[in-house]
Amino acid sequence: MQLLVKSKYLIVLLLIIFSCKKKVENYNTDYIGSWSGSVRETVRVFINIYDDSHGNYYCMKTSDGDSEKIKGTVRVNKNRLSIGIHNFKIVSPPEKIIFNSKSDSVYIEEYYFRELATWKMTLINPLFYGSDEVTYYK
Repeated sequence: MQLLVKSKYLIVLLLIIFSCKKKVENYNTDYIGSWSGSVRETVRVFINIYDDSHGNYYCMKTSDGDSEKIKGTVRVNKNRLSIGIHNFKIVSPPEKIIFNSKSDSVYIEEYYFRELATWKMTLINPLFYGSDEVTYYK
């Protein structure tokens, strides 16, 4: 009997947890794409979100080349974006960037190319990754 009651509570809890966030492809496709940002000058961060709501977060320290990567299903609601079990707090959702002049433009520089950013979003990284507020561009 107690096992049945515990099972019901577990099912209700799991329904609450997973029903609050939707896969990004069903919530807002503006999140889909390759995003990059930096934490201070020594840490580059990347979020890749694919059309099938899978994605990854990649953090690379430029000083020593050390890196970490997480991957999983990307889910989002009004306040949080999650990749697998890692939650990012949404400070500002994706928005198109409108530049008033060339001097306030933002460029994404990757290896051998330089591209004008057209979107931005601001997230707070998960606690395990420093809880830094980062503006990501794509």
